[in-house]
Amino acid sequence: MAEQLKHLPSIDRSLERATLKCALYSEQGRQEILKLVKAEDFYLKTHQQIFRAIQELHLQGEEIDSLLVGNRIPFKLKPALLEVVSEEALNAQATEYARGVLALSQKRKLVELCEKLQIKVQENLPLDQLQELASSELGIWSQNRAHSGLISLGDLGTTFLAELEERRKNPDRLAGWSCGLKALDHLLWGLRPSEVYVLAGRTAMGKTSLALHLALQAALVGATVHYYSLEMSAELLYQRLISQVARVDNIKLLAGRLGERDLSALDEAKMLLNQLDFWISEEMVSTITDLETRTREAKYGSGLDVLVVDYLQLMRGVGHRQNREQEIAEISRGLKMLAVKYNLVIIAVSQVGRAAEMGQDRRPELKDLRESGSIENDADVVIMIYRDDYYNRNSEERGMAELLIRKNRHGPCGDIKVRFLAEFTLFKNLEV
Repeated sequence: MAEQLKHLPSIDRSLERATLKCALYSEQGRQEILKLVKAEDFYLKTHQQIFRAIQELHLQGEEIDSLLVGNRIPFKLKPALLEVVSEEALNAQATEYARGVLALSQKRKLVELCEKLQIKVQENLPLDQLQELASSELGIWSQNRAHSGLISLGDLGTTFLAELEERRKNPDRLAGWSCGLKALDHLLWGLRPSEVYVLAGRTAMGKTSLALHLALQAALVGATVHYYSLEMSAELLYQRLISQVARVDNIKLLAGRLGERDLSALDEAKMLLNQLDFWISEEMVSTITDLETRTREAKYGSGLDVLVVDYLQLMRGVGHRQNREQEIAEISRGLKMLAVKYNLVIIAVSQVGRAAEMGQDRRPELKDLRESGSIENDADVVIMIYRDDYYNRNSEERGMAELLIRKNRHGPCGDIKVRFLAEFTLFKNLEV
């Protein structure tokens, strides 16, 4: 297999020469080429050295031509430079040339990765370690290497001022996907990409219902949503979604006791849901490695904006860990890395320990997050759900839920009251 891989077509000397010629003679083309490729992306060492000479002159603000570049390279490379100068190349195609060089470089690296993994397989490493290694290496390979990952203050300033001007023109515009709950949007300014939102609470507080609500609201305005449930089937989750949209009692759906009005509402809800880019996984994805594999495929395939994990404590770590807290810490850190790496909103459902119910005030605190304080550290926002009527039948707040913002990395915390319609497992704005 290794011998077969080495014969894959991943070298194009003419393409490399055309790219270098555009970098020599086209200022605009040079700017694009320097953004897209690095010296290491050229296969031939001679081409790498010529490219580095062009880079050095560019960074020093010097004029660039074949004579000045020739003065920067060893004499033995002069024939290679002449070949570059003689190459037929169109300056208008500079960007395409550079992309071609980058693509071939990535293919060569992929071949190296396959060979490396083949060696590891032959070493009889455990399967989970092989999966972790493959996912990590493939993730690095798949990232766009057009830049170093560093952004200048100048570029950041330009982007920031443009966004600031947009906010000034539209002061009510959210920074992310709407939560569909006005008071929550007021505190969070929407669900923002690259951030992890933890929804926590005791059993039967409505954690899954809130996760579905937030995911549905994002999908309704164009987000691509993937929902991974380790607890409920896809069919049951769909039932909850259609109940929320159609406003048909879940008990009626379970029993099949539906009137004409119910059937009409369900048909309209089905048509609406059919239009959404909302996907529920039927596969049991139980490790961060598995989740990243599917996330990467989705992001670089059809796209992905919002990822829901329900729920966090049902996932497991990769390999052997000393205790469960270390395992949960690995999972929570992994979710944060996925959010940043793939620019996603991640909604993670989490259990709260029984200790939250022991005191007179049963409202949960951050310390009640089950099995690990790392969830608190890694999350950008922690929303805890409390329903007084669950504990107190005579509660004055029947049909109400409190969303307790216990952590908000970019803004204030606070408590929000919303309506909770248990028959539809639906959260609504509190009418004033």
